[in-house]
Amino acid sequence: MVGTPVIGGDGTLYVGSGDGILYAFGTPEQTSVRIIQPRGGESLKVGEEYEIKWETINPPQGVYSVRISLLEGGKIEGIMAGGQDTGSFVWIPEFPSPGCQIQISLLTPGNNEIAQAVSGEFRILTPFSDVPLDYWALWEIMCLANGGVINGYPDGTFKPELPVTRAEFSKMALLYLRYEQDFPPNPTFPDLDPREWYYGYVEGAVKAGLVKGYPDGTFKPQGNITIAEVLTMIVRAAGWNLVDPPATNPTILIRDRDDSLRRISPADWFYQYVGAAVEHGILRLGPGQEEYEEIASRGGGGEYIIRFNTPATRAQTSVFLVRRFSISGLTFSIGPLF
Repeated sequence: MVGTPVIGGDGTLYVGSGDGILYAFGTPEQTSVRIIQPRGGESLKVGEEYEIKWETINPPQGVYSVRISLLEGGKIEGIMAGGQDTGSFVWIPEFPSPGCQIQISLLTPGNNEIAQAVSGEFRILTPFSDVPLDYWALWEIMCLANGGVINGYPDGTFKPELPVTRAEFSKMALLYLRYEQDFPPNPTFPDLDPREWYYGYVEGAVKAGLVKGYPDGTFKPQGNITIAEVLTMIVRAAGWNLVDPPATNPTILIRDRDDSLRRISPADWFYQYVGAAVEHGILRLGPGQEEYEEIASRGGGGEYIIRFNTPATRAQTSVFLVRRFSISGLTFSIGPLF
């Protein structure tokens, strides 16, 4: 004889039997996942190893997999084959972010989600002590750093406002375009020293037609490269046609080294290189386009004021090169987690 079934407050079904035994039929506890690390509030650093840890509570029967996702634009995601009741994964962050979260999902073989957990927010810091998360050229600097085109210094700094030498830019341009170094037995220019670190980069850039010397026959490898020269070399490397810059809207003014202000003119040797740089978006000027004040400041009448004849900084050069990558479709991507 079976008694009348009764449902308890927790959803358990109780049934009494004739033998005096009360049988309870409960719903199996639901599968869930718990993130052990990161819990939130941590500060990680790009390029350093960090361990992600999780555990599965009441693991499902059969095969399942674990997916780890970075919740910051969804740029890093991966799937691990096979479930683990308690698992960990060593992760090396590749890009800084002020607010990230890790999401752990348990999936069936058909990728249906069984359970999910999200960590608290944590920060990923830049590897450079002098490039904070709100620095104006952070994205471009990190793109080139991740791609091995530009490096920091042994003391952990990047020195973004430091001028770039012609030798340094030759290396950046060569790596950026994936050309090979060249080591001719006799230097192309008399002021190049085959024993110096830059020799293969400069000679490779010369061979590829990316850089040129001065009218006096020298290269001046340790001389600072100007904004005009950076734009010229990028336009030359891209093979773009030279065009005049816009006459108006936007009006381009030059702030010379003596701090005088004048309008750009055909008498400037870089006149049409600037035009090509504007046309192809390396120099972003005009209505509806955004330009960093650190490259082109705005005049009272809406003109763009640029110091073409002053040395280009490491930050400015990074911005120009990444824009060229973006245009050519060769943007640096953030690698997958797995």
